[in-house]
Amino acid sequence: MIIAAIFILFVLTKKIKINFKFHVNLINLKSYYSAKVLFIKVLCGTTYIEDDNLIIQNTHNMIYSSEKDSDKQMIALMNITKKIIPSTAQIYFCGGIESNAYQTAMLCGFVNSISSIIIALLINSNPDITVFQDIDPIYESNALDLTIKCILKIRLLDVLVALMESAKQYKEKQDAKRK
Repeated sequence: MIIAAIFILFVLTKKIKINFKFHVNLINLKSYYSAKVLFIKVLCGTTYIEDDNLIIQNTHNMIYSSEKDSDKQMIALMNITKKIIPSTAQIYFCGGIESNAYQTAMLCGFVNSISSIIIALLINSNPDITVFQDIDPIYESNALDLTIKCILKIRLLDVLVALMESAKQYKEKQDAKRK
């Protein structure tokens, strides 16, 4: 009994990893994304944007796809994201305009300055984070690719507490609507 309680306490307080990847190709108007918790893929998909009416297609959510309780989901998501600790962030950017080296250099410099601001904010909020950025100018062809990889950590106990807080906030919101 005591061993089982210690094991449950250990599992609840151990940090688990969430691996998030996002890639967007702005030339071809495609993006790919995925999120894994431990070894379980919870979110993945491909998004295509049509040129004529900019409709997003072909997205997949493996956890919950109903929009019935979107308020409840949003409250839960906001409470859980407050508990997430980023541990690793990687930013890869390839961009260029084949006919103009000046515009390619300006584009890469602009992306470098924006990513440096984001990295500074990440390091300021969490000094233990490991950050890597790679910005490559491409002068031979038109390219505009951005890939972001993040490893986030969260404790299962924090998720349970956040879900209980979310249920309480959702109930209070529903009670306020009824009055």
